[in-house]
Formats: sequence, structure tokens, C-alpha cells
Amino acid sequence: HGVICLDIRDADDFARVHITDAVNITAAALAKRGNELEKYRDKPVVVVCKMGQSAGPATKSLRAQGFSRAQKLSGGMMEWDAQKLPVVTE
Repeated sequence: HGVICLDIRDADDFARVHITDAVNITAAALAKRGNELEKYRDKPVVVVCKMGQSAGPATKSLRAQGFSRAQKLSGGMMEWDAQKLPVVTE
């Protein structure tokens, strides 16, 4: 599919609730595990965090690595949930 959701929250938060088909790589692990995203380089990558704040630096980091279509999800999972958008829960 077209858009990739990259969830940079920790594994516990991700396990509790996340966007369908999201990929979970924590912000701290992004530099080491960025190669796992290589296949998505030309696709829009939406960076998801808890409230939309951590996603900014992670998005900049991805853009610096050549992911020119990386964007952050404004408001993060809190806003996504508040809008009652589809999620996967444990």
C-alpha cells in the first residue's frame, strides 16, 4: 500500500494501541534500525509518536537519511485516538 506508518513509541505503548499495519521502531533505535525502512524509501512515511512532539526530530532524521517524503503525524496517537480513527489494540 501507499503510506507507511512508523510508530516510534516504546514497545509497550505500541502493543497497547497502534495504527493498523504500523511499523514499530523506537526513536532511540531509529539510527541503528533505519535500514529496515529501506524498502519504503520512495513512499510517504508518516512518523507517529505519543503527542506529536518526538516525531519532529525523528522525521528530520529520516529526511536526512534520504526519506524525502517523511512527515510527522500532528498530535500523535492521542489525536488519532481522539478522532476515533482505526487502531489495533491488544
